[in-house]
Amino acid sequence: MKAATVRALMVMRLLALTGCRVGEVTNLKWSEVDFEGRCWRLEDSKTGASVRPIGRAALDVLGTVEPDERLPICFQLLAARDRSR
Repeated sequence: MKAATVRALMVMRLLALTGCRVGEVTNLKWSEVDFEGRCWRLEDSKTGASVRPIGRAALDVLGTVEPDERLPICFQLLAARDRSR
C-alpha cells in the first residue's frame, strides 16, 4: 500500500474517532498535539483557538505517525515522490 494511502486512512480514522473537521485533522501540527493532556490545542480552527479533548484511540493513531522534521504538519497527504507521478 502506498504511503499516501496509509496517511489518508489514518486521517479518515481520526475523523471518525474525534468528530473534528477535515481541515482540523489535515492541518494538525505536532506543536498542537498534547499527548500528556490528551487533547489537541488548535491554534486556528473554524471557531478560532480551541482545545479538543482526544481519546486514547485517536492518540494511538497519531503515535504511529513518524514525524517529518521538515514539516510541522502531522499528515502530508501527498508525499514529494508521489507528486512526480
